[in-house]
Amino acid sequence: MADAEQTLTLRGSDNQRVFLLSDLARRRYPEDLDRHRWPSQRKLDVMLDENTLWMAGIPAPGDMERLKVSLQSLGYSCSTSAEIEGRIRA
Repeated sequence: MADAEQTLTLRGSDNQRVFLLSDLARRRYPEDLDRHRWPSQRKLDVMLDENTLWMAGIPAPGDMERLKVSLQSLGYSCSTSAEIEGRIRA
């Protein structure tokens, strides 16, 4: 859901849970990860390679709209998955 809060670590929205299923995950992350909030400075790495846009990270609220506006100012056509889904359902 696009308007769901995004304050918890490693999640796109706060209604998601993280399950530590492997020994490596249990060593790497704390048991109470579901209560950890994002640090104040989150990062979304974006790279444009010819006609492909690569992203790593979970965007903070507003990041995708700013990215869309920036790409359009460079002459790229850009749609979010929610916009595409809306056109498919229409």
